[in-house]
Amino acid sequence: MTNVSYKFLEQTLDKRLMSNMRKKRSAHERQKESYQTGEWASGKKWADDAPRETVDANSVNLISTGACGAIVHGLEDEFLEVRNATLDSLCELALQSHSFAILSIDFLVDMFNDEIEEVRLKAVHCLTKISNHIVLREDQLETILAVLEDFATDIREAVHSMLACCHLSTDKCLKMCLQQLGSRHPELTLPLVTDLLGIHPFFDTPEPDMDDPAYISILILIFNSACTCPTMIPLLEQHTLKHYSYLRDSLSNLVPPIKYLSQGQSKREVKEVSTNTMAFLQNELDKIARAEKLNALTRQRLQETAIQDLSRLAKIDLSLAASASCASHYIQCQLLFAKILQNKNWCCSSMLALQHGNTVKNAVEQLLQTSFRLSHVFVGLTPTEVATIMQLRLKVFALHLVYIVRGSNSSALALCDHFLNQVENLQKYLYQNNLCSDAFVDAVFREMDQLEDPKPGTVARILQPLLQSYHSPALRLTSAVRQTKAVIYEPTGDSDTPLKFTAGLLLGINLDAEIENVTDLKTVRIMVKYPDQQCQMILPKSADFREIDSNRHRLVTTVLLSHNVWSEACQVEIGLTLDFTEAGMGSNKNYQKTVSKSEENTIELCDPVKVTISPKPIKKGI
Repeated sequence: MTNVSYKFLEQTLDKRLMSNMRKKRSAHERQKESYQTGEWASGKKWADDAPRETVDANSVNLISTGACGAIVHGLEDEFLEVRNATLDSLCELALQSHSFAILSIDFLVDMFNDEIEEVRLKAVHCLTKISNHIVLREDQLETILAVLEDFATDIREAVHSMLACCHLSTDKCLKMCLQQLGSRHPELTLPLVTDLLGIHPFFDTPEPDMDDPAYISILILIFNSACTCPTMIPLLEQHTLKHYSYLRDSLSNLVPPIKYLSQGQSKREVKEVSTNTMAFLQNELDKIARAEKLNALTRQRLQETAIQDLSRLAKIDLSLAASASCASHYIQCQLLFAKILQNKNWCCSSMLALQHGNTVKNAVEQLLQTSFRLSHVFVGLTPTEVATIMQLRLKVFALHLVYIVRGSNSSALALCDHFLNQVENLQKYLYQNNLCSDAFVDAVFREMDQLEDPKPGTVARILQPLLQSYHSPALRLTSAVRQTKAVIYEPTGDSDTPLKFTAGLLLGINLDAEIENVTDLKTVRIMVKYPDQQCQMILPKSADFREIDSNRHRLVTTVLLSHNVWSEACQVEIGLTLDFTEAGMGSNKNYQKTVSKSEENTIELCDPVKVTISPKPIKKGI
């Protein structure tokens, strides 16, 4: 479809009827022609109103006639699947042809009135994608703005995003979309400044209230237009200029810096300086790589300093937050390794029972959790970086196996089987991607190949000297790392009013959240934690997820809560987590039971939101 000429694309939007190789006109067209010529059909003759224009059969091209009205028929089909597929095709063709995009606006806008919510939402998304190729007229905008009153929240928010991307044709359209930013239309905003701000040419007007959302929206529109329109600045009142300073501090992400207004505020404005945070990140990783040749104490100090610096870098530069957090997790695992192995009695059960028992146990559990998060939270890594993390994870399993065999009386059969499975999986991954293993993993491969009876004691006896002989290699980040995370928009958690319901029955709480960089939505769980420490994991329905783009999804659902009678209102924590209990450990249930206490198979995507509820006793009738 990419090489289709504009001639055939135009015909897909043209609905012409052919009958017996003759062009068939509508009744309205025939009556119009009869009215203009003064000829009317008497009804006494057969085919008195038949079309006079005939077409030679040899001159008809089936290719051109077959394309006529193809998209129109698809948009008018009775099945919603056909209408959705037609909208996708229409959008793809419009992205490749600017002229075809202009012709398709009316058809897309008409689909805003479809009776099916899914089709209306698809039409809004398609119009958003081709927004750079089109300019909306007033009549089209009226139909679009009518959708703002749609009962579906997703459609209303999609229209908001679409209006922010579209180009408008007249100043009247701009007035209808006052809430949209004015950075695209400074020339249309300029003649409207006095009307929008209510400026009188002779009389002083009262200063508007800064708590009024409508006034703040108008200021955002004007200040974004003033960035590229310096003639707008003299029209502003003194209190409007003061409000600019306030909004620059409170809404800096919506109000851009205006150099014409910042000249008088140069003393209090901080100038933007160019920073090279990526070079700083690579410098930290290089220092950790060079620290392998230093003594243990100096190396640990450098690792602790690097972890602190990378944590601060993640807060300063959001574009490198995922890369800095990934590197910080990796260095933290190296640091925990060094601290555990530094304790000479870490694998001796009798000495652990007497001293340092809890310290080593907590360090091993923290190492398992940190490496588990490192393996599942960060995406977008290159095969080399993934292999480095997998080799670190294998070393963590080896340390855990040796600790259980030597330092406790627990059974290690499941741990040993799981370790051997991980060795096999890592071997396959390195072979498929043509990568080399580090010194520790290479030694493990050689020893495991020579081992005839892999019992836990024998495997632990082989791994213990290898753990103490080889260090983990340094991590090199060369890709744009993305981090799995979520943001909960609703409930907000800022209300102190308790939600009351009858004990034993259900209370529905609306949940609206956005999830980023989750590769498998089946692992997403809604975690509900009650004040009595009961924790529930709720699996959302697949229909509750709405795809925003390839890396972002929106979760809109209702969380059902229920509990016994409470003496007073208490807070319930609602959050989003990733549960890898079945996905990651389903192949080895015995290992899952063994490590359930020491290694959590869930990862929190965001901080939980606290909601106050109050289950009341059942009211008995008189």
